[in-house]
Amino acid sequence: MTKEWVDRYLERIQYHGNLNPNVENLTSLQESHIYTVPFEDLDIHYGVPLSLDLEDLSEKVIENNRGGFCYELNYLFGSLLQALGFQVNFISARVYNEITGIEGPDHDHMALRVQLKDQWLVDVGFGGRAFTRPLLIMNRGIQADPAGFYQIIPLQTGEFQVQRGLDHKEFLPLYNFSLKAESIENFYHQCRWKQTDSESHFVQNKICTLATLSGRKSILNNVFTIREGANKTSVEIANQRNEKQILRQHFNISL
Repeated sequence: MTKEWVDRYLERIQYHGNLNPNVENLTSLQESHIYTVPFEDLDIHYGVPLSLDLEDLSEKVIENNRGGFCYELNYLFGSLLQALGFQVNFISARVYNEITGIEGPDHDHMALRVQLKDQWLVDVGFGGRAFTRPLLIMNRGIQADPAGFYQIIPLQTGEFQVQRGLDHKEFLPLYNFSLKAESIENFYHQCRWKQTDSESHFVQNKICTLATLSGRKSILNNVFTIREGANKTSVEIANQRNEKQILRQHFNISL
């Protein structure tokens, strides 16, 4: 990628720090992305096909100030990290359904494995349950994060499981992931399914969510919620005009 592309991306995520490939800068870059680029599936509900072409993603997220879901955001962010000299692989994950507890298929989710002195799990495309900072993959302890507490458990299959808890006691699985490097083409089928199939969570639900320093702002279908610490305020979205006003004011998105 060109220097101009990198500069525009860094401007988009409001990152003005050091760019040397180390864990401190990786953490700052992920935090900057999480706090500026929404996780959203709005195009699915406006009938706009999603593309995993880097030029299309750059136009959508960088130039048009939009967000996206996992394949879009992690592929784009991984490409930025690669351009900055980080050693990055795209990896496949299988997400646990919050309601049924059923594990999804291969390539159900895309995450990033970043190799520095140690291996780190990076993810800017997991919505409301996302960790804000990279997680150390080989750390068997609890890793504190502004979004909660996380731990990574090795599985007998050779894979790993990310778990999240709101305290140090009870943890629930988020997804299982493999360390195997994947090509972007391996995610095309699931990306297409998620935006077209009636059983898809993203077809069934309109989502736009953005982390803030004090909590999170979210649209879920026709409800807009602001969470600040332990306080939560929700209002019903009256109509499409009201929705567009909320998107502009709270997510800086103009459709």
